[in-house]
Amino acid sequence: MADYIELHGIFKERALEKKLLVACMKAAQLILTNNDTPEKLAEPTSPWADSNHANRAKWAASVIRNPLVIAQRMQPYVIVANSGQTLSAITGASDTLIQDNINEAIDELAIAQFG
Repeated sequence: MADYIELHGIFKERALEKKLLVACMKAAQLILTNNDTPEKLAEPTSPWADSNHANRAKWAASVIRNPLVIAQRMQPYVIVANSGQTLSAITGASDTLIQDNINEAIDELAIAQFG
């Protein structure tokens, strides 16, 4: 488990930032094409609340406008959400894990920013 100083040290980790940028763009594309419902996702359950599509759409539009800034804003959130892991586990996280972390955070962050 990484301590707070170690976690802070990876807040600007470039490889992780790149993964987050792609994950944000992928999530934004799903949301903006109205494919963010459980029926349209390949998963049996969606991490997104049906009632929050409008706020997710605003979040997704902000991703399209400035993907790097949004990815940088998501990075500390994803790092802290995985703070029980080792540094190497966080920085070496799979694309699927990164996507899951982004998807799980979107509703909370969209409500905080736009709700």
